[in-house]
Amino acid sequence: MTEAWVGQLFDVGGVGLFAAFLVWLYIQTQRRADAEHRRFTEALISINESYDERVKGMRSRYTSVINQLRAESKEQQDGYTARLDVIDGTLKEIRVRLAAQRLRGDADITGELEQLTRS
Repeated sequence: MTEAWVGQLFDVGGVGLFAAFLVWLYIQTQRRADAEHRRFTEALISINESYDERVKGMRSRYTSVINQLRAESKEQQDGYTARLDVIDGTLKEIRVRLAAQRLRGDADITGELEQLTRS
């Protein structure tokens, strides 16, 4: 079969040989293009997989940072609430003592107020 093809190509002359060369060249070019496409597809899949892994890592770090900030914020809020409760209690005690001083008619209560503000 191959000898028949070669014989026919020589019978046609230079144009037949050139046509055979063009067919061979097309087949080789197509093989290279297919191999390049396959390598490109594999590289793209690899890039996508590594991207997904990086995104997962970033999300987990982001989540841990957000959780840590929320915990710190909660601690601060609890601290402020505790301080405000102490201040509120002191103010209530001052009001009670002031009311008692008014009822007794004492004019000088600065000593007692200084004691309350120190404690």
